[in-house]
Amino acid sequence: MLIEIILSLFIGILFGTFTGLTPGIHINLIGAFLISLSVTTFYSINPLYLIVFIASMAITHTFVDFIPSIFL
Repeated sequence: MLIEIILSLFIGILFGTFTGLTPGIHINLIGAFLISLSVTTFYSINPLYLIVFIASMAITHTFVDFIPSIFL
């Protein structure tokens, strides 16, 4: 269980970096997409992993989001 939490944490960090560096893609878009898919596609996955993924993605997005703002 701990390895799955750490894996979802690192994947969330990668996706948060992607959403932070790409203008136009926000954490709310990815979060809404994941929540809508959680009913059909991710029904067999523990919801704790999804929560850790979204939280780590949101925190990483907050820290990395300033970089495109400087260049744009």
